[in-house]
Amino acid sequence: MNIRQITKCALFTAIISVCAMISIPLPGGVPLSLATLAVYMCALILPPVSAGISVFVYILLIAVGVPITASGGAGLSYLAGPTGGYIIGYIFNAVAVSALVNSKFGRSRVKLITALVFGTAATYLPGTIWFCFVMKTNAVVALTKCVVPFLPGDAVKIVVAMELAKRLYPLVYREKKTV
Repeated sequence: MNIRQITKCALFTAIISVCAMISIPLPGGVPLSLATLAVYMCALILPPVSAGISVFVYILLIAVGVPITASGGAGLSYLAGPTGGYIIGYIFNAVAVSALVNSKFGRSRVKLITALVFGTAATYLPGTIWFCFVMKTNAVVALTKCVVPFLPGDAVKIVVAMELAKRLYPLVYREKKTV
């Protein structure tokens, strides 16, 4: 990696960190944050390896105790808690979406939405499995508590991320390409 790539990774790690702390507490203990919005933007703008590194460094910072989560929690015990699987799922989201949009899959609006919906599922799947394991509950309870309430917000974040990425991409790469 060259210095530009490292800088872009660091920038998106910072963006994810700040966005994760912007949250709305919800009943049930799982807050609504802007972390997924930042992960979507990271995936739409960076190549797969860089997107994965950006999210991995964000998770590494949480693991070593930096309180950059929606609830302010940090440490390995936080990642091992009920919502840790969703945070780990961000890596799958970022890499999968970036790989899709940077492949022959394409960047039409419909294909971007499809890729982002797939990325959202890539976040929810390990998160829901982990939540069920930690909370000793079934998938219906986990989906009702941790997925369904967040789907409308995710739809809005997908639209916002696409628009922001379209505007930021030329600034990040100093070229006329668009998302």
